[in-house]
Amino acid sequence: CFKLRHMKQQNKSFPLAEDTALPPNHQKFVPNQDVLHFITKPENQAPGDSLKDCSNFDVDKELGFVSKKFDITGLGGAFCRHGFCGLAMNIFTGERYAYALMILQIILFQHNLPLQFFWYDVNCRFKARFKWWALKLREMGVSLPTHVHNISFPLPPFHLNAHVAKCQELNSCSGMKGAARPPGEPTEQKWSILRFLGMTTQYMTRCNRQATIERKLHCMQTYSVVSGPALLMRMGA
Repeated sequence: CFKLRHMKQQNKSFPLAEDTALPPNHQKFVPNQDVLHFITKPENQAPGDSLKDCSNFDVDKELGFVSKKFDITGLGGAFCRHGFCGLAMNIFTGERYAYALMILQIILFQHNLPLQFFWYDVNCRFKARFKWWALKLREMGVSLPTHVHNISFPLPPFHLNAHVAKCQELNSCSGMKGAARPPGEPTEQKWSILRFLGMTTQYMTRCNRQATIERKLHCMQTYSVVSGPALLMRMGA
C-alpha cells in the first residue's frame, strides 16, 4: 500500500538503517534492517521482463524509484484468503520483485511452511522471477525445501482484467485444482482500510507509525475471528 508512507524529516536524527526502535506491540513487522539487507543483495534482484507480452508494470523496473521526500514509501504484507495478516514489511523504494521474494523466503525457509498458492497481481511475470531466484540459490549451495517447486502462481481475480486476454487465460485461478473461488483479493481489501492511516502516520516517528499500523492489523484480525463463524452460519442457512 503506497499510501502508508513516512516523511524523512520526522526522523532526521535517526537514519533509517540505524533506527532499531520497536513499539511494545510489535508482532507482524519484519525489521527494517533485514528488509534493506535482503533487497540489496544481488541474488535477490530478479531481472525485469524484456518480452513485455502482457501489460506494462512498474515492478518490472527492478530498481524502482527512490524518493527524496519519504524514507518509507509504502507497506507490503502477506494475507491469507481469510484476511489474516501473516507478516508486514516497510517498502523503501518503488515496487520490486525482491519484496515478494522476501515474503516467500520467510514463509518457505524460516517457517518451513508448505505453500500451494501465492497470489500476486503480477504473477504472470513474477513466477519466472521466482524460478530464476530459486535456481540462483541452488547454484549458491542453498538447500531448498521440496515444497518450493509445488507452488502455483495464479492472478487474483481483483487484478485479472488488468492483463491481456491471453494472460488471463493462462494464469486464471479457475483452471487450477484446489484454488476454489477466492473472494477477490484480501490484500486489497485490507489496504483499502489501512490506507487512511497514512494521512497521519506519515508525520509520526517510525516507531509510533509501526505501533499504529500494528494496532489496526490486530483489530482487523479480531474482527475476522468474531465475524467468521457468523458468516459461515449465514452461508449454511
